[in-house]
Amino acid sequence: MKKKHSIACVFRSILTAALCVFFLQETAICQSKEQIRKFDQLLSSGKMREAQALLADISRDSPSSPEKLFLSGRLYAAQKNWRLAQLFVNQAIEKMPNPGYEQWFLLGDIQQKSNLFAEAAEAFESALESGKNRSEIQQRIRQCRLADKFKSNALEVRISDPGPSVNSPGDEFRPMVTADFMQLLFNRLQDGSTSVLQAGASHNQWEKPVDLHFAGSGDYQFSGISADGRQLILESEKGKGDLFFSERENGGWTQPVSFSGNSPKSKERSASFSADGKYLFFISDRSGNQDVWFCEKKGNGWSKPVKAGPEVNSSEAEDSPWLDADGQYLYFSSKGHEGIGGFDVFKVPFNRKGVRPENIGYPINSPADDLHFM
Repeated sequence: MKKKHSIACVFRSILTAALCVFFLQETAICQSKEQIRKFDQLLSSGKMREAQALLADISRDSPSSPEKLFLSGRLYAAQKNWRLAQLFVNQAIEKMPNPGYEQWFLLGDIQQKSNLFAEAAEAFESALESGKNRSEIQQRIRQCRLADKFKSNALEVRISDPGPSVNSPGDEFRPMVTADFMQLLFNRLQDGSTSVLQAGASHNQWEKPVDLHFAGSGDYQFSGISADGRQLILESEKGKGDLFFSERENGGWTQPVSFSGNSPKSKERSASFSADGKYLFFISDRSGNQDVWFCEKKGNGWSKPVKAGPEVNSSEAEDSPWLDADGQYLYFSSKGHEGIGGFDVFKVPFNRKGVRPENIGYPINSPADDLHFM
């Protein structure tokens, strides 16, 4: 009896130890899942430092496991450090016995944004095998094939930085210059507030910009300027989102006046004048989509807004309409025409029907959103 009792005790001890190991493993798995869920939340909310600290804690025991390498790749991708993101995701895929949709799609996304279009197309092809999100992946593959074609016939352009007098730690957007290239106007978003700034040209560089203070200036953003530099178009969140005009007067700018073509039920934005001042182009969602509209000058006012045709507007969003100096071509950004990712810049003969818009190519267009040009 004593011997049997001894065997039973040993068996219970072994069983207890096994259960303890099982519960510890289950607890560790639950903790790991909770940490990854929190990591996802931090990435989506842009809290990169906190996400990096949590990742260091998650990866402490097995930093080179494929799962931890992939999390590192996700972190660097969220930080737009495409070189390191690609390095870690590639390492994760090499170590995984069966990398799936999430791994291949992220690798393709990183490579597309790194202008590695042929490689990105191959990664998206691998993601396609999962059967998930087929329509989106096929679109990405088309974008990469087109971008690779454009890249092999890249435009000869120089893209340069206007310097610290214009660019700052904040976000600068929608820059435009007067026809004589002597005045630059743009918006700056910094510390949650948007300013309308104007800089003069001196010795082939831009001077320190000055803030154009309008009454209630926090409500306004710069949208466009006339060729002679005497009339501004401003955007405001007043109403549903309207356009306003301000005139140059006595060395300053008049209080903004509402555009007669604003619709009380829609948002008007991203406006520009033609070089001769005859036309006003803008974006409105009054037809249920973000489309290009335009008006013609009539005396001291404007005609009723007209929606540009299907040569310009697509089923997706359009933005940044701009008529060239000769009045021949309308340039605009679109997500709906055949592009290489995000908003691409297109051109089409103005007021000519049945003409397909032309993608102006690489490197003006990129996998990012290309907007607010002149």
